[in-house]
Amino acid sequence: MKKLLTIISLVFLLCFTFGCQKGEEVAEEPAMDVDAEKANIQLVFDQYAQAWKAKNIDLFAEIFSHDADMVIFDTQTRYDGGEAWKERLQNSFDLIDDVNVTFRDYSIKVHPSGTVAWLSAFEDATWTSEGQANELTGMRITWILEKLNGKWVIVEGHWSVSEPEEEE
Repeated sequence: MKKLLTIISLVFLLCFTFGCQKGEEVAEEPAMDVDAEKANIQLVFDQYAQAWKAKNIDLFAEIFSHDADMVIFDTQTRYDGGEAWKERLQNSFDLIDDVNVTFRDYSIKVHPSGTVAWLSAFEDATWTSEGQANELTGMRITWILEKLNGKWVIVEGHWSVSEPEEEE
């Protein structure tokens, strides 16, 4: 019994001793400027709209991940990987002209790490196809972005449209 009490006392003493020691000081990371990061993410909206207007795949390549594990859901289809999404965009260029895209009612959240962000917005678009004017308003989008090499890129995206209301 005396041996057991000695062991318990020793364990308690060790826990107390090591628990009270100061650990190595961890250098604090500089505070992230959330407003600056949100402004940089808003630039992705502008680049996206410019890429559609110019039908320029290189501009899209600057704002989308090229990774094989990137996932994009457009209004009807899932695209796995940067190459599949690039092909989808390139095919669209052949079918449409005069594309104009705007965003509204957006919300941007930046993770405290400053390396991941997510956003939601409504996208409005107009374009012509086979000489016909087309318009889509209120398309819902969500994007997950990652800051890679100092630049925000979309690593996952989702677009959806609401079903038209039936007339009674």
